[in-house]
Amino acid sequence: PLKNGFDSEAKLPWSIDFDLTYQNAFGEDITDRLPELFFCGVGEENYKTLYNYHKHITDRFARAFCDNVGAWCEENGIDLTGHYIGEDDMQIMTLRLGGDVMRMYKHMGLPGIDMLFDDILFTVPRQCQSVVRQYGKRGMLSELYGVTGWDFDFRGHKFQGDWQACLGVTHRVPHLAWQTMKGEGKRDYPASIFYQAPWHKEYKTIENHYARVAAAMSKGDPLTEIAVIHPIESFWMRHTSKRESEGVCRELDNRFSALCTALLENGLDFDYISEALLPDLVREADIPLKVGKMSYKAIVVCDCLTLRKSTVDILEKFKSAGGKLIFMGETPKMCDGIRAKEAERITDGSAVIDFSPTKLFELLEENRKVKIDSEASLMCTQREDESGRWLFFVHTKKPVSPSSTKKQSAVFTLDGLFVPTLYDTMSGEKLEIPYEAKDGKTKIFAELYELDSLLIRLDKTESESSLPRKAESAATAEIETQSLGFELEEQNVLLLDMARYSLNGSEWSELEEIMRIDERVRKTLGLASRRIKTVQPWYVSDYPEDNELKVRFPITSEIEIFGALLAIERPDRCKIKVNGKKISNKPIGYYVDKEIKTIALPSLNAGENEIEIAMPFGLRTDLEACYLIGNFGVVQEGAQTRVTKMPKTLSFGSITSRGLPFYSGNISYFEKFSLDEKADIEFEISDYFGALAGVKLDGKDIGRIITPPFRLTAKDVCAGEHTVEYVLFGNRHNTFSALHHTNPDKKRCYKGPVFWRSSGEEWSYEYILKPMGILKKPTIRKITKK
Repeated sequence: PLKNGFDSEAKLPWSIDFDLTYQNAFGEDITDRLPELFFCGVGEENYKTLYNYHKHITDRFARAFCDNVGAWCEENGIDLTGHYIGEDDMQIMTLRLGGDVMRMYKHMGLPGIDMLFDDILFTVPRQCQSVVRQYGKRGMLSELYGVTGWDFDFRGHKFQGDWQACLGVTHRVPHLAWQTMKGEGKRDYPASIFYQAPWHKEYKTIENHYARVAAAMSKGDPLTEIAVIHPIESFWMRHTSKRESEGVCRELDNRFSALCTALLENGLDFDYISEALLPDLVREADIPLKVGKMSYKAIVVCDCLTLRKSTVDILEKFKSAGGKLIFMGETPKMCDGIRAKEAERITDGSAVIDFSPTKLFELLEENRKVKIDSEASLMCTQREDESGRWLFFVHTKKPVSPSSTKKQSAVFTLDGLFVPTLYDTMSGEKLEIPYEAKDGKTKIFAELYELDSLLIRLDKTESESSLPRKAESAATAEIETQSLGFELEEQNVLLLDMARYSLNGSEWSELEEIMRIDERVRKTLGLASRRIKTVQPWYVSDYPEDNELKVRFPITSEIEIFGALLAIERPDRCKIKVNGKKISNKPIGYYVDKEIKTIALPSLNAGENEIEIAMPFGLRTDLEACYLIGNFGVVQEGAQTRVTKMPKTLSFGSITSRGLPFYSGNISYFEKFSLDEKADIEFEISDYFGALAGVKLDGKDIGRIITPPFRLTAKDVCAGEHTVEYVLFGNRHNTFSALHHTNPDKKRCYKGPVFWRSSGEEWSYEYILKPMGILKKPTIRKITKK
């Protein structure tokens, strides 16, 4: 119950039972009309009931939570922020949120969204950004990168972050930073952007880029003349039982998403209008239509079967004042879910077209703020202040190949005379960019690579001017190199996740995977599974660990192993034997995470070895894999592993077949080359699998390689012999991910706890690893002026 001004015992309107508030709002008993919520084809009364039902759910939730908590936050100087469930599409929005998600943002100080997976869903941020713009809120939050997995690299972080920044995200909440990997924590929707990731110190490269973008895109005012009436309230009337309505609802959702994408990719920035918020935002309908802080000269109504009476009245006045009103797809026939002539008449004198984005573009051409002619698929957002504009261009499609170095050309055309400056948000530099400002228009000529984004400042000018495109002024010649070996930042690792077990003195089982052993033991003891939902340890009261579980990990080795470590959780609760002899369980350090302790091991034999661990077991016990750490190599063939000598050399290619199948730390490759004269040197690492790559020359850091063209330049390198170090920043996939899942890259693969517990066709005892390393020999070029 809320205090500080709210009476927790008061019978507030939203605390009354649904059927009573519904009857009070609509004068009828909802229980008399329940069939109309689940079956189509019962006439217009069916539409009315569906409309009223969903509208009432939305109103109740908005009043009870969003308005209520938001008002308290405003009174106490706090920004309400976060995100709602069900932003993804209208079907989920209707099922999980009751209805109009835009209605919920009104009282949020910092409205936010949640972007799971490596998906492209432009409607989600566009809905939120529209409310941010219309109410003049200070920014927009996004929780992003969730459930993408350990192998989601910096290229993915930049692509996802770029299009979200273009659609209004100014405050980023990267998912996530683990306090611990203990137990089930290591399956909490990785990757962890914290010390457990071998690349975590490099993440400033990404965040500095977005800090610069947000600083620019928070200045001035947004620039667009186009708005689209959000069709969610018409969707309500189509949404009945899954069997009855799934097809038509999916079609409407697809069209909703397609329209948003088409407008943005055609350079037509726009806002959505929520009918629930419109009366609060419009004081007087005129041309342009002022909706809060925004002004629109063109309004698009697409696939709206019904409109609110308040919306119809505003649109009629807007049309009468000379505003551009366009109807596409299904046209209105109802007001507030009831057949109404004024809804049908609203199309009179307006443009009416079939669902055709191409025809819509023609009608909106005069409302365009920038024309994009490009080989790439780009979208743009603009901000305007007294002296000029900020433009931010981003790609809307992922690269076909992660190692592509194809250059793309683009021409951006705007009305007005401007002098453009390119702000390189990755380096922080300001650069010239070719342009032509004449005849009342400015053309900007750009060359960009896949995954590039362009932040351009336009300063107004009174006179015509230009900066011509420069011809290539340098030539390059490849330089031969000689390998000097490699260096691992961490010791190598053998994953121990296959074991035999004995519970309370029972006979030893056959070899089984550790998570499956955990499941079997819990089933035998009648304990709850960790498979789906695990209660946080601090919430569960103490529970006795009054069973004894023993597990034996077999280790096959071609060599005698000295100085190895065992990485294990909760060693203080375990009794550990190596080849039948008890050893100390005292930790001497940790591996990757502070809760995965390391224990010194005696020498292991060439041949067969066995590590036995006896532990108390109960409801709160986490049975987890262990890890053998040391200076050795590992061969993995299907489900079989064996220890070998550490490789003396490491050729370019995936390290998984070069003695390091489970290694996930950083790797340095060393080469040397000679110069006969001082020159600029270019380094290219175009084909790598890891988080990112870096280059050091003679011990000096040259920079980081993330996106195309995957090149770095060292200036004025002196004549003589030089050593170059290529750093591959790894990821933890091949050590800690679900290595027995047969389809880890399927669309929308939810990389949470269940991901590690696959079954049937999605389970394999064979290890399914991902490439890791610099796959193609880097290129070194000497740059000479023509």
